[in-house]
Amino acid sequence: VQAVARQLKEIETVLSEEAVKAVFDARTEGRRKGAAAKQLREATFQKGLLQGTGTDSWAPLWEAARQFSETQAYPNEQFPVLGEGAQCVFCQQNFDHATTHRLKQFADFVASTVERELRQLREIFAFRRRAFTELKTNEAVHETIEEIRIESGAVADLITASLRSNENRRASVASALIEDKELSDNCPQLV
Repeated sequence: VQAVARQLKEIETVLSEEAVKAVFDARTEGRRKGAAAKQLREATFQKGLLQGTGTDSWAPLWEAARQFSETQAYPNEQFPVLGEGAQCVFCQQNFDHATTHRLKQFADFVASTVERELRQLREIFAFRRRAFTELKTNEAVHETIEEIRIESGAVADLITASLRSNENRRASVASALIEDKELSDNCPQLV
């Protein structure tokens, strides 16, 4: 019975109005920060750079270069290392003035408040979204409900109906998040 109580409490927490609002608010704030980051990218990076510089697909490239630089090429030095005699961790050639300036722009962009906040918001959103997409009723709960049914069929039916309704709520929220839509007005209420 304690397993059922714990599962129901978890469901109640994950599917609460506050949790649903929080995940959609995080998505909305992420969109706003994403637009601000795009404006910053456009203002920071001059024309002539490769398309996609500064985007989400570019960020892991920068991070991998940072890790390589700080752990292998230039241990204990802050990335990017641009001093006398430093070489590019990619092409391993010395830096000229234009390249040094461009790498400083990249570093400033990555360190910017907007970009940092956007990364944090995306992590928060992904964590909250996973709560909805991965919430499952475990088998022990179903077994316990069947044991309860022996003594009180009405209570077991009530618990089962609540779980079914809450699963519909979970599926509705998860679907809206996965499909990047707003939550339907027909989304079931938490039982």
